Amino acid sequence: EKGLKLTSKRMGGRIVACFLFSFYLFSSTTGVLKEEKIDIKPSGQLTDESLKLNDGVVCLFTYAAVGGTNEEWLMSIDEVDSAYTCKVERPFGDSYLFFMSFATSVLNYRVQSAEVFDNSGALLQNEAYEVDDTAVKSKEGGFEGNLKRLTITSKKV
Repeated sequence: EKGLKLTSKRMGGRIVACFLFSFYLFSSTTGVLKEEKIDIKPSGQLTDESLKLNDGVVCLFTYAAVGGTNEEWLMSIDEVDSAYTCKVERPFGDSYLFFMSFATSVLNYRVQSAEVFDNSGALLQNEAYEVDDTAVKSKEGGFEGNLKRLTITSKKV
């Protein structure tokens, strides 16, 4: 009976420790607030895709693409330290579309940072895109049309 009580106390302590550790992991990391599949169409026309949170935060992706067929992409928003990160990406496989142009913004928020990647996973250089206070945009003559993922982090103006 004495050994049973000792084992019970140890198990209770382990359960509490597991709970506290799980709470720490959950509270110290943030997940995606919203995620949607979007259909990128190679129409050659400027097209807008947007993702809106209930509190009014809007991620806007504007593009013109040609070649290939419609592709399934993923658009998501998450929040870390009062900043919103909008990600637009082709999650599975390479994109066969040629992007004539793109622009991404979090409406009414100031851009803090941006990253743009090509199909090989390489981070594009600044010759390919520009970042201003409101958006990341492809540069005419510098962007070669190859896009796999872009991320923009913005804070309230």
